Amino acid sequence: MININNKHELEIAFSKDFGSPYFPILADIYMREGDIDRSKRVCEIGLQHCPENNFGKFILAKIAIAEEKPTVAERWLKQVISENPGNFKALRMLIRLEVLLKRSIKTIQSYINIILERLPEDKECHALLDALNNHSSTSALKTTTTNKSLPKKENKGGGIEKTKVSTMESIN
Repeated sequence: MININNKHELEIAFSKDFGSPYFPILADIYMREGDIDRSKRVCEIGLQHCPENNFGKFILAKIAIAEEKPTVAERWLKQVISENPGNFKALRMLIRLEVLLKRSIKTIQSYINIILERLPEDKECHALLDALNNHSSTSALKTTTTNKSLPKKENKGGGIEKTKVSTMESIN
């Protein structure tokens, strides 16, 4: 039996079998140590030998986030969720990414609903839905008045710029 907290044992297991189910654990250790490149290589090699390993894909999503590549992370998370819709950690991460990437409210709601189908009392999801619903109703109002009277503020350079409210601010 391999001690999953022992990096050396995991490295030996991985070297003997690149498709070992332990490769995501090893990659996660490398990532936590700050060795993103090695973590990524382990996942890529592991997935070549075991392409159905969703934990490896999830680690690659985390790596993409660390590399500030949210659309890459989004693709990995969508794969994980399509193969395992019960992976709530991946779903929650995807929901946050979808908000960050300013995806449609309908898209974000569809992922929230996957969680609510299984956890109907999930407070975080209900709060997000409420925020999204409030955002969509105020967005419709903003759209009708946007061209007439946008709030303006003066920037430090003396010019005037339009005030922007990000999606993240409206959901938080």
